[in-house]
Amino acid sequence: MEEPIRDQITEGKDVMGEFKSYEELYSDIEYLKKQIATDALMGISSRGEILNLIEEISNEHLSAAMYFIDVDHFKNINDTFGHDGGDEVFRMLGKRLKDHIKGKDKVGRFGGDEIIVILQGDASDEVYFRRAEEIRFAIANSPVEYDDKSLDVTVSIGVAKRNKFESAKVWLKRADRASYEAKRSGRNRVVVSKSV
Repeated sequence: MEEPIRDQITEGKDVMGEFKSYEELYSDIEYLKKQIATDALMGISSRGEILNLIEEISNEHLSAAMYFIDVDHFKNINDTFGHDGGDEVFRMLGKRLKDHIKGKDKVGRFGGDEIIVILQGDASDEVYFRRAEEIRFAIANSPVEYDDKSLDVTVSIGVAKRNKFESAKVWLKRADRASYEAKRSGRNRVVVSKSV
């Protein structure tokens, strides 16, 4: 009887039963790390990867800002165009967001229709607002072509500059609240959480 593939992998064998070299095993491990760290649909960091970065920044008391991005009326897009239409929206969002990320900044999918951008370094609330506004504008002016239709997509963005000794949980909550305020005040806008 053949060994299950999972047993072959743990023994360092390939699917044909041949032992793998250290280089092949290392390559497999790197591939799996990348799969875990990346949201396959959007091509950006996974939830775990972005949460690890938020924790690291908070634990090391680094300067940074967080954008909590929520896709406006995403349920309506899914209900009208199905999950394939929704997936196409996420692919476009991944591309637009990567276009606006620089240097050590990072973008990741938080869950559902929520995305987080982390901008490392210190800048004023006004600078962070302008960069968030550029992202919002780029997305609002990039309709998604799907099934011979043009889908208008907008986002609400909450901005929270990290306070010096703020925990990851409190920082994330402030950014989320600012995003909620952006939605509550009309959607397709940026709201900055005031630093304490």
